[in-house]
Amino acid sequence: MDYVFELGLENAKNILPMLKWNEEHHIKFMRLSSEMFPFASHGEHGYDIASIKGLKEVLDEVGQYAREHGHRLTMHPGQFTQLGSPKTNVVDNAIKDLVYQARLLEMIGLGKDSVMILHMGGVYGDKASVYERFEKNWNEKVPQSVKDRLVLENDEMCYSVEDLLPICQKLKIPIVLDWHHDSINPSSHPPEYYLPAIDAIWKERGIKPKQHYSEGREGAVTPVERRGHSSRVKSLPSCSDDTDLMIEAKDKEMAVLELYQIYGLYPVDESIMYPDTNIQVKKRGKKAKEEGEEVEVEEMEVKMGSKPTSKKVIRKKVIVKEGEEHDVYGEDIAVVEKVKKEKKKRVSKPKEKKEASVSLPVQDSPSLPSQELLSASLPSQEVPASLPSQEEPNEEEIVDEMEEQLSLPIESVTPISNNGTKRSTRTKTPNYQEVGSESEEGSSSDEQNKKSFSARRKVARNSKTFAKKQAEMSPRKTPQQTD
Repeated sequence: MDYVFELGLENAKNILPMLKWNEEHHIKFMRLSSEMFPFASHGEHGYDIASIKGLKEVLDEVGQYAREHGHRLTMHPGQFTQLGSPKTNVVDNAIKDLVYQARLLEMIGLGKDSVMILHMGGVYGDKASVYERFEKNWNEKVPQSVKDRLVLENDEMCYSVEDLLPICQKLKIPIVLDWHHDSINPSSHPPEYYLPAIDAIWKERGIKPKQHYSEGREGAVTPVERRGHSSRVKSLPSCSDDTDLMIEAKDKEMAVLELYQIYGLYPVDESIMYPDTNIQVKKRGKKAKEEGEEVEVEEMEVKMGSKPTSKKVIRKKVIVKEGEEHDVYGEDIAVVEKVKKEKKKRVSKPKEKKEASVSLPVQDSPSLPSQELLSASLPSQEVPASLPSQEEPNEEEIVDEMEEQLSLPIESVTPISNNGTKRSTRTKTPNYQEVGSESEEGSSSDEQNKKSFSARRKVARNSKTFAKKQAEMSPRKTPQQTD
């Protein structure tokens, strides 16, 4: 866990430089990341952030600066943190996450204005049951440290301001009005209608009201498309002067500074401004994949040491809570090179598989004699130009064919069994010993048989198919015949 602690400590050290930059540019309101300390609320590997060596000193310095300069820091737990879930383990994990974030705000030394914003979550088919479970868990499981900071926000899919107001009034939980969510998932009346009741809960709790404002992207039509936040906002809602307004836009501080310019609120250093990124509506489904809009490769200037060098980085748009889309940059060169290699593998053609059966020409076959060998052995006979190479021929047919080519006599006999009964009649290959011994031509017949037999042996010796047949047909040595 040492590496995890190091990451959390480095993240904490980055808070103070951000606060100083905000102070220099008249920004007094900032949301801290809920994932600043990895695995802090994990069920098995979770830990108390106070056990991280050196963290207390870092957070003390952050808290002192925030209090001295009037900065308000808040947190927004993720979409999986739900107190109304029907699953006990989900509720237990949600409470662990809320306890961890409340602990962080406490260690920084921030007051009750530093709230944690939460959504009611899923409907699970029955909103009334969700309200009952939420209230039961609030009264029986949620610790006081969480109750002191937890507030609820209307969302763009399930729970409107009108839905949340009754239970929030009952449990004295402040509501964060999100103007953009209300435009997608509206209540029966405009937001201004509910503001007095909303502000009354904040006032009763002694906490400064907080609201969210964002705008949809140009060209967004469907509810899903309208969920995505634009890069900048061009106007402000009609909220009261004592309300802190959180601007949710893709260009972040640039969007805030542009509002300062539009309304003349504070002077803005033009040298730090960059053009509007003008993020477009995200296309979804098959068309988006065909056009390849989900993954882009950009040229970016990245400072490495003292030399600014150009390298390619991967930018992937991902969906996060509340339907927002974020550009995630992988600025590690090794990662980029790995992506390039994987892309090259996908483009390369697959290797062709070798066929299981290969047809070889007779001349190259190690199991059959070449045409030259047959010609040399049988000068007076015509050798076929080719032999079948795929189908294995019938043994009897080849024997007959070879006997015919070698001009050997074939004796048709009717075998008789020991008991005198006839067996099936078939062509019997000759016994060359008997043929040679019974020939009436004497020594000339013996000589002819020797030559014929020698040629027959050469053919059979080179054929695996007739290895067994050769053994059966080989004649015994006699004084008249030698190898």
